Amino acid sequence: MVGEKIFPELLNLTECCFQKSADEINKMRFDGTSRQQTYCVCLYCRILELAQDGLRLVKSRQSIGLPILLRSMLEALVDLENIIKFSNYWKTMHANTLKQQRKLGLAATKSPTNPFLKTISVSGNVTKQMSEIELELKQLKEDGYVPNSVEERFKTADMSHEYDSFYPILCMSTHPNLYDLQSRYIHSADGHIQIRIFEPQNIQDGCGDVALLLDILIMSSEKTHKMLNSEVSFANERILFQQITNVESDSHPSS
Repeated sequence: MVGEKIFPELLNLTECCFQKSADEINKMRFDGTSRQQTYCVCLYCRILELAQDGLRLVKSRQSIGLPILLRSMLEALVDLENIIKFSNYWKTMHANTLKQQRKLGLAATKSPTNPFLKTISVSGNVTKQMSEIELELKQLKEDGYVPNSVEERFKTADMSHEYDSFYPILCMSTHPNLYDLQSRYIHSADGHIQIRIFEPQNIQDGCGDVALLLDILIMSSEKTHKMLNSEVSFANERILFQQITNVESDSHPSS
């Protein structure tokens, strides 16, 4: 199988690329007074930590949760691309956070007996906090910054193709769907139905996930170091990745 042949090389390159990224992160120099550069570095750090967790799952061959990490990595890459392209994109990100906080506050107001919102409901500051959130959202809107959808984030990052392909696949793997549930856990042998759980992932099945993890890792590293005018290059890693997977240069997430 193709996956079984390239998997060792792919995994080795991913580990090497991650180690290089981790080694270089503490050498980065950026302007701490620039929110654009600061949040760029923070998003990159998020991607590296998620990549580290993903590698641990892959190496254990118990990577049922890998698509969840990959989806988060892809979303972080989209925000990274946007904040590099638009210096004030962090304001849009902040508007998204305020929108979620408002949603939580409204839920606590409408359902004060909800045990999971008890700490918010009894704080006594919900009304005040909601007013502050609404005021801040209004000010951001007046400045031209409003919450945006996931699809809009991919679009402004020029990653619509990824939104239409990788993203829904990762979402289907993240949220339980009937096909995946039955094919993984229910098996028939000699006319008997059996439950199978905690089985190691097939190398062939995991090859695509590792390729996507590596692709996001290389892409985010390239973009972050370029934005900060770093001399660190990941061009060799990109070439090796393409040689291993026979992927054309224009077929990886973003460009």
